[in-house]
Amino acid sequence: MDIFYGIDGTGDDNNDQYAADFENSHVRTMWKKWHTPIAGYLRGPSLAGTETADRMWEGLSWVKAKWETYEKQATPAKPTRIFLAGYSRGGAATVALAYHLNKADIPVHAMFLFDAVDRSPLFFTDTIPENVSACYHALRHEDAGSRESFGNCGRKHAAAVAYTEEHFMCTHGGVGGTPWDKNGKSGKIEELETSHKVVATILGGYGGKKLADEHDFTNIDVEQDKKGSQASWAWMSKKLSLARASKEADGIAPFGIYGKTRR
Repeated sequence: MDIFYGIDGTGDDNNDQYAADFENSHVRTMWKKWHTPIAGYLRGPSLAGTETADRMWEGLSWVKAKWETYEKQATPAKPTRIFLAGYSRGGAATVALAYHLNKADIPVHAMFLFDAVDRSPLFFTDTIPENVSACYHALRHEDAGSRESFGNCGRKHAAAVAYTEEHFMCTHGGVGGTPWDKNGKSGKIEELETSHKVVATILGGYGGKKLADEHDFTNIDVEQDKKGSQASWAWMSKKLSLARASKEADGIAPFGIYGKTRR
């Protein structure tokens, strides 16, 4: 039985607003269209990011419980396989989740990361552990000028991991399936809210304004962001098809032929 679990990216504190903002995120789309009933999804942490560790522990508990249930029923012809996905801080939580699964000797068939970033006091987010057979990581291209203060995690890996990454010309939001829908006065996407710019200027004067500007203006407009987001999804969909086809369980067709869609 194939098991899927996804942890999405940072978003609005309000769950209803978050659900609307992330309705078509790549991680959520994977979950909604997963081909077996054993699929879990968790919204990402709030903007403060303080819940990142909680998301990881909740995901770990869910995945371990499903593994223990279905591994007892597994056969060589129908193995139990775990697929994990994560975006942004949710990507960091997913890497840490895999680390703890490794400590429990539980294998991960494949991991799918969308611009994983470590912006919380969560340990074991830097390196993909050896229990992960394959990891695919979609990243924002540095020339996009998006979230330049965000460092990525999950780009190092144990020797046993088949790791592949690809960069996309879009914003951090676009990579994860939540592209922007409005350009700023510059004609490009501006990633900081006006209130944040004002606070930075008040607290830091000219230096604060300059720092805010450096981390605000991107080189991407909404049309390019949409295209980059679509490219990120197309690339990852192909990788998911490959991962599912390897030692294929239950005779499932490649990704793209779905069962019931979740809501």
